[in-house]
Amino acid sequence: MICLARRVLPLLGVMLTASAWVGAQVTNGGFEDVTAAGVPTGWTTVAGFQPAAVTDEQPHGGQRAARLVGDGKIRAWRQELRALPTRVYRATGWFRARDVKFGTGDEKDCARFYFHIHYQGRPYSDASQIYTDLPIGSYDWRRVSVRLVPQVQWPIEKV
Repeated sequence: MICLARRVLPLLGVMLTASAWVGAQVTNGGFEDVTAAGVPTGWTTVAGFQPAAVTDEQPHGGQRAARLVGDGKIRAWRQELRALPTRVYRATGWFRARDVKFGTGDEKDCARFYFHIHYQGRPYSDASQIYTDLPIGSYDWRRVSVRLVPQVQWPIEKV
């Protein structure tokens, strides 16, 4: 699963795009093609989460970017890549932010570039969870990447 942001409670004005990594192709990683429902083609809304929005306001490249708004709701999109060879991958996205602040409380507020690696014939509890938290504050487009290092003893079912 590719989650673009896991929790975005008091997050204000983050925009992002995702790109492909070597050996695996993310469909519509720049969010250029959008369905009538406003969801980028190739991406789905995560059950229990609210979708992000697509905007044409100052995209990194192309015509669009995703936009996450700090309205107290958890927002995410996902895309599954199936049957990848078991090897190390790198996922890269471009992010910018305006006045991002996280509140305090029992649950940590965060914005994450988030991945799960599921393995063939293995329970969810064996899935590898890989993410990096996005920085707070204000900044222009910044490249963020994360290494996806799978368990080598199990074939990958999906990322």
